[in-house]
This record gives sequence, C-alpha cells and structure tokens, in this order.
Amino acid sequence: MFVGSADILTIEDILSQGCAGNGASVRVYGVLTFPGDSDYRTALLKQENATVHLDVSGMAQLDVLEGSFVQVIGEVRAVALADYRLVTSTVIARIIRCAHGFDHELFKHALLLRKQFLAEASAVLPTSTNASSD
Repeated sequence: MFVGSADILTIEDILSQGCAGNGASVRVYGVLTFPGDSDYRTALLKQENATVHLDVSGMAQLDVLEGSFVQVIGEVRAVALADYRLVTSTVIARIIRCAHGFDHELFKHALLLRKQFLAEASAVLPTSTNASSD
C-alpha cells in the first residue's frame, strides 16, 4: 500500500505497514494517553484495539488533555524500543489537535469506502504510463 503526503490512516494501517511505511506523512485519529513512566516526550495513541507510540518531543507546547480524542499529523518512523530488538512504528507528531465531536463511526465507514474505491481504481488503471510514440 502506497502512502502519499499526509494520508489519513488507521493505527492498524500504520502498524501493518511496519518498516515499509517508514518516513510516510500521515494523519491519524485516536485517544491520547501517557504511559505511567512518561516524561511527556512520548505518548500513546489508541484506536479501538490498536495502539501506536507517539514522539511529541519536538512539539513546543501540548495543549490537549490526556484522554482527549485527537488528530495527529506527523511522520512514521521505525524505532527500536529499549531492548533494541523490538522495532515498532512510531509517529513523530508535528501537530496534535483536539477532535471532540468527531463522528468516528462515520469516519471509519468513509475510510473503508475510500480504500475500496482506490483498490478498484488501481485495478482499472494501466500499470505502465510510458506509451511509445512513433
């Protein structure tokens, strides 16, 4: 799956891409939490049964409360955790904004329809755009 500039993805999409999504610019929604031992430079973003790590160290100010439903815009990076063996996808947050009032069920449905449309469109498009001209 190709990820363009700031594509809207689910956390499951980010995690399933693993290192293949490294460097991708993404927008993702979820509930912001901080681990118990957090120094507030790292956070977790939860979406149903999936969780992704957030690096918020580059943000000058974090104006959202823990437990808030937020939109995060940032880049995906493959990061080794403490034991250096486990590599996970981490979103390096550039922007975090509150998204209360957001209809998450409608969003999931729209995202599913978009994925189906893109899959059908890619099946119809020719694989090569290099046409020879004489």
